[in-house]
Amino acid sequence: MSRSPSQLWRFMAFDSLLYWERCINSFTVSEALGESQDTVKKSFQEYRRQYRSGQVIYVSVERVHRPTSTFFPKFARASIQEYVALLGHFKSSSKGLLPMASMAWLDSGPEQLIQPDPITFSALVKAIRFAYPVHIRYASMRVPAGGWRVIHPHALAQSHNRWHCRAYCESATDYRDFNLGRMLDIDREVGPEVRRKCGATDKRWHTRVTIKLGPNPGLERDAQAMIAREYGMNIHATLEIPCRLTMVEYILQAFPVVHPKSSQPELPQVKHLIVVNDKEIERGLF
Repeated sequence: MSRSPSQLWRFMAFDSLLYWERCINSFTVSEALGESQDTVKKSFQEYRRQYRSGQVIYVSVERVHRPTSTFFPKFARASIQEYVALLGHFKSSSKGLLPMASMAWLDSGPEQLIQPDPITFSALVKAIRFAYPVHIRYASMRVPAGGWRVIHPHALAQSHNRWHCRAYCESATDYRDFNLGRMLDIDREVGPEVRRKCGATDKRWHTRVTIKLGPNPGLERDAQAMIAREYGMNIHATLEIPCRLTMVEYILQAFPVVHPKSSQPELPQVKHLIVVNDKEIERGLF
């Protein structure tokens, strides 16, 4: 059966939202897509017929459709980049599912290859939107089996091959980055004695800087010119990367760059980039 481009676009949107947000509502989707609710409902009925019974269910109490554990997208690629691109296409609306004014918490950053777990991702999105803390069991090099802690998520950010949740940590009494790949469990149940910490006071997250990379001066002149061309540097042989202060370290990890804090000698043929303005970004370094 042939489908119109608009029908395929709606099917892709349904797929992506069900996969990454784990719920969908015809009214809010019609607002976000800028289409009538009747059009969206009819399209969604046809969409549901493409899946086996029980893969997409209706939860009457919440008035939403939810995917079950056997659901996997047929019209979307299950790619976080596709989901982010979808949000960018939604029309701005004060009543919409994803008005552009409320999108400040999502920083897509450089392209990544590793996909976050959609259950974890959707739980964090919900915690951010409805402003409540969550319990997570988080693995680290010190405690690889994971330990429980209470965090107050306020943002999600992509850094090359990883997604991080920016949150206030009750244990550390400060804002921290949490790698989604290290979140082993997540639970909303947090006692009423825990007061909500918002992200407004997270100064490092709200501080914007520009990383400036240049060719390693240890390379021959022609090799430096080659590196400048390869990375699309400007006439000053500099690659400028605007980012949040909290993202500086992660972005540097994605490049063959001599770390500003490294005391070990680096071969310029291996680390053929340097940070030109290390003093300006040092507060973002680990």
